[in-house]
Amino acid sequence: MEENGSKIVLEGELKTGGFRSGGDDITVETQGNMILASFYRDIGNVQVTFTNSTGGMVYETTINTSVQQRVLIPLSGLPSSKYTIHLVIISAPCMVIL
Repeated sequence: MEENGSKIVLEGELKTGGFRSGGDDITVETQGNMILASFYRDIGNVQVTFTNSTGGMVYETTINTSVQQRVLIPLSGLPSSKYTIHLVIISAPCMVIL
């Protein structure tokens, strides 16, 4: 992952309800020896984990997208391998209409 700005293709669906106005809700790309995850709307708390080719967890963090829209995840120290990024919404924002 030497190339800067290489977009990482995300698979799956983002299901938090509501309406989507177009564009990506989340993008992930390489930035040197870091991964940049950007959240373009508040989807609540998101757990980010990396697993290696054998399924072992090598990184985990939780991001509150209502206050942090971007996160840099370091790759230094990880051996060259195939990794899977998991993004799981663990609590979504809610709206109450009275």
